[in-house]
Amino acid sequence: WMYVYHVLIDAAVWSGSWPRGIALVEETVEEGLPLSYEKHARLLRDARAHIRAMALVEHDKSQSAATQAVDEESHLFKAKEEWQQRLPLVAPAGTQMFAQVPRLELLERTRSYAGSQEDDSSTEAIAMVPPHVFCASIDPIWLADESSSSSSSSSETGTSSLFERCLTAAPVSSHDAYLTVRNYHHATVHRRALINLQVEPHTIVVCRNAQESLESLRQLFEAFGYPGQQRSPTFIFMRPSACDLDALLTLLAAGSAYPGSVFLLRSDTDATCLQGLTEACRSRANNPLSFCLISLLASLPAAIILNSEVLLCNGQDVQSATPEEFEIGLRKALKLAWSTATLDSEIDDYPVGIDDNTIGKDGSMESALWKEWLKKQELQKLVRCEQGVTRLDGSMPRPALSEAEMFVARAREHHVRIELWTEEDQ
Repeated sequence: WMYVYHVLIDAAVWSGSWPRGIALVEETVEEGLPLSYEKHARLLRDARAHIRAMALVEHDKSQSAATQAVDEESHLFKAKEEWQQRLPLVAPAGTQMFAQVPRLELLERTRSYAGSQEDDSSTEAIAMVPPHVFCASIDPIWLADESSSSSSSSSETGTSSLFERCLTAAPVSSHDAYLTVRNYHHATVHRRALINLQVEPHTIVVCRNAQESLESLRQLFEAFGYPGQQRSPTFIFMRPSACDLDALLTLLAAGSAYPGSVFLLRSDTDATCLQGLTEACRSRANNPLSFCLISLLASLPAAIILNSEVLLCNGQDVQSATPEEFEIGLRKALKLAWSTATLDSEIDDYPVGIDDNTIGKDGSMESALWKEWLKKQELQKLVRCEQGVTRLDGSMPRPALSEAEMFVARAREHHVRIELWTEEDQ
C-alpha cells in the first residue's frame, strides 16, 4: 500500500492536480504509512498542521522530533501572523484574501479571469493577488526544486547575467525562470497600462510582431545589436504571449535588465498559445510557473505612445474595426490591467474620444474617419497589430498593411517615421 500511495501522489503532481496530491499525502500519513519526507516536503507544507507534525515524528523517531514539530508550527504561525499584519497595506480591512480561498477554486478563477478577461460576480468580494505578484514576493530558491536551486543559487544573480543565461542556455532552469518573473515584476511594477516613451532623435525603435523563439531572438539581436550595447535600438515586442517558453523567459530577463530599451506589450490572449505555454511548463514538471507567466502576460501594458505622436498597440479586426470600436476596446484593455488600474478607475492619460455621430459605416470614408480620430486624439499615426498583421493609419490616402514580422520607427527632429515592409518590399 505504501508504494501504491506513492505512485498515486506522483501521478497527481505530474498531472498538475496539486490539491489531489495534498489529499493523498494526508491520507497516507493518517493510515500510518511512511512518506519520503524529503521527496514530499513541499506537499507537506500545504497539508494540515497535525499531518505535518505526524509526518515529522514518523520521519525522526528521536525524542526531539515532537519538540521540533512544535517549533516548526510555531514558526509558521508567526510568519502567518506577520503576513496578516501587512495585509491592510495592500487590501481593505475585512476583504477575503486568496490564502483563505480553497486552492482548486482559486486556480479555476484565475484561469477563467486570464482567459476571458470578464467580470465574475463570484470574485467581487475577493482581492485576487495575481500569481506573478505572489511569486515575486518569494525567494526563487524556495519555489524551484532542489536540483535547480542548488545549481543556480551559486551562479550570478545579476539581471544582465540572467539575460545571458536565458539567451544561451536552454532549457532555462526552474530557479532562473522564477528569478526572471520576480526581476521583471520589480523592474516594471511602476508602469501604467499606457506607456509614454520619449525617444531621442536619430534613435531606431524595432517592433516585432512575430512568434519568437531563442533562435529568432539571437538573429534579431545579432542584426540590430544586443540590448545594453552602445547604439543598440529600442525593442518593442508586440506578441510576447505567442513566444515559446524559453523565448518568453529571455524577453522577461531582457526587460528586467534593460527596462528602458526592451518593452513587452499585452496582446490578445490566444488560447492555443497559452495552452502551449502551459504544456511546456508541465513537460518540465513546473506547472505552477505557467500560472505565474499567464498572470504576468495579462498584466503587461496595453499600449505605448512614442514622442506623444505615434500610438502602438494590439487590436482586434484591425482591417475592419471602426475608430469607435477600436477606442472602446482600447479603453477596456487599459482598465483591465491588474497592475495599473481597477475597473472603477479613470485613465487620465487617455484623451476623450470622438463623438459617436462622427463615425460612419461607409467603407469609402474609412481613411477620413481615422484621420479625424487621430486629429482629435492629437496623434500623428496609429499602428495596430493582430497575429502577424500590422496596420498603419496616418496622413496617407489609405492605410498601409504588412504581414512582415517586424516594423521600424525612426525618431527625427520633429516627427517619428514608421517603416512597414509590404510583400513587394520583402
